[in-house]
Amino acid sequence: MNTMAAPDKRIIGFEELSRGFDKSSKGLMRMFGPKGHPQASKLFAVIHYLREQRWIY
Repeated sequence: MNTMAAPDKRIIGFEELSRGFDKSSKGLMRMFGPKGHPQASKLFAVIHYLREQRWIY
């Protein structure tokens, strides 16, 4: 029996994600784009934010 709740199948955009950070949506797009090079601290901050908002488990 799985005790974890099923995650919502919602999509978050860069605009909404940028509201949780001191970074513009364009900056986030560049950071996660094909030529992006995010620092580990920024990547973990995004993952932490998504977990807090219950976007990922």
